[in-house]
Amino acid sequence: MRTGHTYIASSLVEPDGRTLQPSRTRLVRDLVAAEWLKIRSLRSTYYLLAVLPLPVVLGGGLALSAASSWERLSEQGRSGFDPSAAGGTALQVTYLVLAAFGILAITSESTTGMLRQTLTAVPQRRTLLMAKALVVGVISLIAGQLSSFAVFFVSQTVLGTRGIGVTLASPYALASVLGAGFSCMVMGLVGLGVGTVLRSSAGGFIAIFALLFVVPALISLLPDPWNERIGSLTLPMASNLLPGRIPDAWLPPAGAALVLLGYIALALAAASAAISRRDP
Repeated sequence: MRTGHTYIASSLVEPDGRTLQPSRTRLVRDLVAAEWLKIRSLRSTYYLLAVLPLPVVLGGGLALSAASSWERLSEQGRSGFDPSAAGGTALQVTYLVLAAFGILAITSESTTGMLRQTLTAVPQRRTLLMAKALVVGVISLIAGQLSSFAVFFVSQTVLGTRGIGVTLASPYALASVLGAGFSCMVMGLVGLGVGTVLRSSAGGFIAIFALLFVVPALISLLPDPWNERIGSLTLPMASNLLPGRIPDAWLPPAGAALVLLGYIALALAAASAAISRRDP
């Protein structure tokens, strides 16, 4: 708040009563601060973040299983084993958690009626959505990156007991960790877009579950080579292709990154259209 001015909703009111429209930069900055406060006030935020240690435990368990079976693996099995990917399956829990976080960032306001009040105070709906996306994206990226690094270090510590652990300097290791964190941000923003379009927490959860598990399973039933080509365009497979550790993959890492960015663009474009044309 500037001295001598009163800030009301999306306008500045001068002491003499004149109303000034703030700059877009100032408006976005104030909206980001407001969205940050709202997300911090949601109990669901803390419930979901409290689940994030679970993938770390699961990743350690998966690595322990791999380490225990190492002696029984054939030479071919050992040569095909990728230590940098051990425990990575556990990050699917992180994907679900952060997608739920993105969904609840908008549906919690919609169900309580707070969204209607917010849009009355701030009629710039697309700007409001952009501010919410910035907050959700940053939190999802940080939380996902922390979870990804934690899963990696725990799983590699376990694998190290068999002398098969790797470090971040190993081929594909750092790319795998950073790619997983980026994918977590994608899931948070896709969740926000889905939640904005459907305006239903339950509907959003079902849609995300379908995107992550049902759709890839159905595509895998297609004949070769369409199962691989179309499957590369799904969220889980595009995330797996980011590090470039899968040889002869139909989609290169740069293509996988573009696919994931496309999911963000499509989700937020649909959300922008929905929030602009419908009453909250």
